Amino acid sequence: MLSRQSFFRVLRPLDFPVEIVEILLRECDSVLVMNRVGVNMSNVFLVASSPGGALSGVIPDLAKLILSRLQLEPPKFIAFPGPAELVASYKNWDLGFVADDPERRTSFKYVSKPYAELEATFLVGISSPYTHVAQVLHSKGQVYIASKLGAAYDLWLKRRFDESRIISASTLDGSFELFRANSHLDVLAGLRPKLVSDAAKYPGKFRILDSNFMLIRQCAVVSKSSNLDISGVIEELIKQGEIENILLQNNAAGSLKVIK
Repeated sequence: MLSRQSFFRVLRPLDFPVEIVEILLRECDSVLVMNRVGVNMSNVFLVASSPGGALSGVIPDLAKLILSRLQLEPPKFIAFPGPAELVASYKNWDLGFVADDPERRTSFKYVSKPYAELEATFLVGISSPYTHVAQVLHSKGQVYIASKLGAAYDLWLKRRFDESRIISASTLDGSFELFRANSHLDVLAGLRPKLVSDAAKYPGKFRILDSNFMLIRQCAVVSKSSNLDISGVIEELIKQGEIENILLQNNAAGSLKVIK
């Protein structure tokens, strides 16, 4: 695939006037410029932002590697507060990174093989009668669950429980505060490493249940409005050990597991 600069170098020896070349480039930008990367900022295990706004972490590193393999320009990152906003704005990006979920697939032209996964489980108060995930899942008509709005596990739970029993906050931290502040909520759904971190702030107050109720599988996706083609790239990077290297370099190997 040609970058904008490469296309310019191809046209110039043909003695097209610069003005004509620029017109052609503008007309072809929808095909040539495929480096807009949508980033879900709510997953703190995959991306972080500096005070100056620069992005770092697993997703930025993976995006750079994918576009480099395709000989495209370096990524232009477009940050979204959560996955719902990213999915809804699919016309504004080419390459995105989200947890796989059937409700989201209609917005994508292509969904890669999952490259990594995280556990989703429940946090409860120290005196809660719940000791295992299965007990919560079998208590559909009795349990009230705090969750993060639009997260893959939130969508999963709302397909299996009466939605009135899922009380969702707009952020991960907000879901924990929601659970702490409302005694009628029985459990908090979340990513295991985040729940462990939250519980550690209040020793002796909370427990994390054994096992998980789902595995959150992370995928690279292409917007249905983009001409980008990443088919086979993730599989190649997994096979070559590049995904594992990125997790290790970002100290994320303890939170995420590479799917081989």
